[in-house]
Amino acid sequence: MLFLLPLLVMMSFIRDLRNMAVLSALANTAMAISLIFIFTYITSDVGDPGRLPFVSSWRKFPFFFGTAIFAFEGIGVVLPLENQMKEPARFPQALNVGMGVVIVLYVSLATLGYLHFGDDIKGSITLNLPHDSWTNQLVKVLYSLGVCVSFVVQFFVPADILLPPILARVTDSWKRPFELLLRALLVCLTCVMAVLVPRLDVVISLVGAFSSSALALVFPPLVELLLLSSASSSASPLLSLHPSLSPSLPLSVLAKDLTIVLIGILGFLTGTYATLEEIIAPGDQTLYNDNATWTTPTPTGLPTATPTH
Repeated sequence: MLFLLPLLVMMSFIRDLRNMAVLSALANTAMAISLIFIFTYITSDVGDPGRLPFVSSWRKFPFFFGTAIFAFEGIGVVLPLENQMKEPARFPQALNVGMGVVIVLYVSLATLGYLHFGDDIKGSITLNLPHDSWTNQLVKVLYSLGVCVSFVVQFFVPADILLPPILARVTDSWKRPFELLLRALLVCLTCVMAVLVPRLDVVISLVGAFSSSALALVFPPLVELLLLSSASSSASPLLSLHPSLSPSLPLSVLAKDLTIVLIGILGFLTGTYATLEEIIAPGDQTLYNDNATWTTPTPTGLPTATPTH
């Protein structure tokens, strides 16, 4: 992590998403090559699905919710990407195609990975890849590079929100160096948090439950309700008091949005509680993974690391 930190800090100085296009394309290529190697490895021995349980315990579902909703962690860059596209009108089409591909990859990789590794599956499938193959080592290197670039793309949004109010209080001569310093400190803070919580599965679930659920499930329906209500009020103040009678806010839309919001809030509360409990007071790790050894597997004949508590 410390070795990659200077690279992350330097890339965080990029202030325009357009300048990330080439790096993002290279990162996507690296991840695509890695996925090919991973799919080749896990499909070599799928095993008998009957040996695995079809339903997990109910205590794992809040943990699963945060992990699954983490798939929408890119929701924060949707608006910035649309704003900087050459043809913003085509963005919905690009978003639907992109998310469709992502869903297929997530589901297929998760299913085949679970069938191959069984209950020994770890927080990241790359942790299950043994060290006795150059392709597996290449996968980890390529994914590390891809994650570095993806981190910078994700970093663009919080930096664009947090820095302007702070820089507004700084004199013009100091704005540029002060901005670089703040960007470096934010990256270092992220690195420190990653070091303090080394279990990737817990971090993914916490981020998914705490932030991704709000960004993907809670705020979008509320924004839609506010926009439709505003349109209804401007058209007819009397109709806005009766959503079922308003052409701008049908009852079906109201029910759909409120249902999504309630699911998001429930997942936020339960998922955040379950993951924080595991971070603050780690219990039996078999609650979330039947294999208590959270280290990368080593080839036969080599000593394995013993987990410390």
